[in-house]
Amino acid sequence: HALTGLASIPAYPHSGGVGGVGDGGSLLYVGFWMPNQKDYIYALSGNQAYPEPIPDNRTYRYTISTNSWERLADLPFGIGYYVGCRLGYADGHIYAWQGAPSTWAGGGDDLAKYKLPIADSTPPTTTHDYDGLWHTLDFTITLTATDDISGVAETYYKINDGPTKMVSVDGQPRITVEGANNTLEYWSVDNAGNEEIPHKILTGIKLDKTAPLIMEIKRIPEGDVQPGQAVKVLANATDSLSGVRDVMLQYCIGDSPIWTNASMAFNATSSLYEGIIQGHQANTLVKYKITAYDKAGNHKVEDNNGQYYVYTVIPEYPSTMILQLLMLITLTATVLLKKKRNNIENG
Repeated sequence: HALTGLASIPAYPHSGGVGGVGDGGSLLYVGFWMPNQKDYIYALSGNQAYPEPIPDNRTYRYTISTNSWERLADLPFGIGYYVGCRLGYADGHIYAWQGAPSTWAGGGDDLAKYKLPIADSTPPTTTHDYDGLWHTLDFTITLTATDDISGVAETYYKINDGPTKMVSVDGQPRITVEGANNTLEYWSVDNAGNEEIPHKILTGIKLDKTAPLIMEIKRIPEGDVQPGQAVKVLANATDSLSGVRDVMLQYCIGDSPIWTNASMAFNATSSLYEGIIQGHQANTLVKYKITAYDKAGNHKVEDNNGQYYVYTVIPEYPSTMILQLLMLITLTATVLLKKKRNNIENG
């Protein structure tokens, strides 16, 4: 949309008090490319070098919201004779440039280019790429700073209230301390000296490099296991950092390479994890081990130092064998009793 009622650019010295853009001047709006410059218009104010004895070289910035002008740094060269200075935008900067071929009548000026020192009162913006998840290895958090005006001079940070470090010197922040509440304070400063205040604080940075701990493994029954009898396995699994996620009971028959997985449930009363091995037939050799996983992704296998935990289902005696055994015991007792009586009578 058109802007109307703009205040005049202050008069340049050799114009006789006339304000406005000089006859070799230029206006430029860069808000399309630089969002933080949408409230400004840049201008050159100055007469051509000829016939004035001293060429003018002033630059100004107009603030739309306040309808006011402010003088910026002067150009290091005067407005050209044939081709006046022009303002242009490129690679994030505003340039004043001029030039005319020396073969032109009256001679020409060498091409000159000057990058305007844009007034910058806006600090940089810094972001991080931490995903908020548990990590199992030391890891780096990448800090990225942006500043559309003067550019970023440096990014600083402190880990866990430690010493201040610079990304350009010390590299990106690296998290090496285990815990659920590592902190990262970070900020940037631009080339105009603007500091990002308040500093940003990232909390809850999580690192767990330690696997869970498994102890107190036992089974019920502790002694003989009857044919078809289920066995309950109990274990104490803990993790002081990210916490236990899952505990798995795994068992196989004899030397079989096939392992059966049985999830172990947490018993809040005993504070132990419990899993069931289904009953098997007599003379079956059962091997088992326990694996615990924490919430960070670490895991621990407790397999009795590679020997596994083992039990064998006892043989099942047929009912006829039991009857014969009882008869033998009864007969033996009768013979012994009769012999004892004979000894008493003959004594």
